[in-house]
Amino acid sequence: MPAAYLLEQLPISSGVPNRLRLLRQAQMLGLPVAPTLYISPGAIFASFLQQKNCAQLLEERRAFGDDPALVHLAEAKILQLFRATTLDTSLAKDIMQHYHQHLRGSFVRVFFTRGIATNTDNILGDSNLLESIILASHMLLELALAASRSAPTSVLEVAAGMCIQTQLQASGSGTTYSKHPLHPEKNVFAISARFGVTPPGKASEQLDWYEIHKSTGQETAVAIGTKTLTYKRTADSLEKKGVAAKQQLQRVLSKKQSELLAKLTASISQKEFLPLRVDWEMEGNSISITEITELDQPKTAQKSATVHTTQVVQPADSLWVRIDPSWKQRPDHLVTLIAELANTHQLEPKTNIIVPHVTSSHELAVMREHLLAATLAHQSRSYWPEITSVGMLHTLPESPALEFFAGIILDVPMLLRSLFVTPSWDEAELELLFSLIEEHVPTRLNRGIVLHAVTPTIISHLSGQVYKHVHTPTDLVQKVKAVLSDLEVERLNTLP
Repeated sequence: MPAAYLLEQLPISSGVPNRLRLLRQAQMLGLPVAPTLYISPGAIFASFLQQKNCAQLLEERRAFGDDPALVHLAEAKILQLFRATTLDTSLAKDIMQHYHQHLRGSFVRVFFTRGIATNTDNILGDSNLLESIILASHMLLELALAASRSAPTSVLEVAAGMCIQTQLQASGSGTTYSKHPLHPEKNVFAISARFGVTPPGKASEQLDWYEIHKSTGQETAVAIGTKTLTYKRTADSLEKKGVAAKQQLQRVLSKKQSELLAKLTASISQKEFLPLRVDWEMEGNSISITEITELDQPKTAQKSATVHTTQVVQPADSLWVRIDPSWKQRPDHLVTLIAELANTHQLEPKTNIIVPHVTSSHELAVMREHLLAATLAHQSRSYWPEITSVGMLHTLPESPALEFFAGIILDVPMLLRSLFVTPSWDEAELELLFSLIEEHVPTRLNRGIVLHAVTPTIISHLSGQVYKHVHTPTDLVQKVKAVLSDLEVERLNTLP
């Protein structure tokens, strides 16, 4: 049995993972699906879960039953044991062979077959790909352990698989909808398109929109967006470029291409009898379908009538103490760093301790493991991981370690740095970041935010989403307090 399957090799009889089912169906209909490799949970975890040490820890976890601290500790030990293992040699060899022979040996993305809708994009080169697979497998195991706690199933039964998919250095990209997302009553296919690679999030002002009538297959309406920015793939990130003025109002798709995309979407939509969205990339005249999902129906947003108080925190505020970033090199010294902090600072009874530069769910789990004992000894202290990687936002809702912490801090400057290559950012990019935050960060969390500037976009999102604590440099404190004061009045006036 092979360690990894190309999409076209997946045995239909044994079932295709849900996230791949529509892509597999489209491929069987002859649609141009991006080359995709599937790695099953068994290929990743089976041999590890059968090891004596791991089996013993799983049995201990089961015996601990309703004691969450001991269950979480057992899981942390399992994860630590798994991180110490190496990727199976035959699996690594199989992946590399497919990468060069079938995935074009160029940019790829890694994603999971279910659970978290997150990708690791723009991976280039053998060593980067293997490292990304190892990191992704750590996250998959963490999720599987959490999912199997209360379910009468094994870890392997609930674990998701992993996919590797070719990414183009796209000249254009976008989405085709079998039902118009804004006007579902129209009998048309709707296509959004932009120059270059699609960045995370949405930027509607940078898109073209095309409508193709379902009965005739002919293009009936076009709205050309002013496309001022385009994105190009570089290793592990996107490079932002400006669009020349004379090209900003040019079509991304020709009439022939828009009608072809509608035809491709019709073939799979009619087969499945479902409203679908089809994500695609285009390089020259070559179109590649990267994802097919069922189209969510529009929902009416509801305003919250709750008024919250937002506290502006200066870096020197004695209620907030930040651990030295060196904890990342030695997570096992985290409690020692806190003890040293207590010896050199007057930690108040309700001190909030920020753990900086958190970039993965794995780090959250490690922090939780090492802080359990410290929390029992000092129950009045609260711990706040400071998120500095946009990739982590997608995993937050599923993170099993999140409930341990008092809340999270979102470092906006660092999040922008992880999202974009350029050292300065405009309003559109801030808008994109905040849309990602509001989409993926659970609203039930206590949320703080780090600001080094106040822009119209930031003011807009502070108005729409309440951040309990706003950490700012001293020179921004008065300005932020004035802004928040106005926003509190605005929120109060909206109450019935």
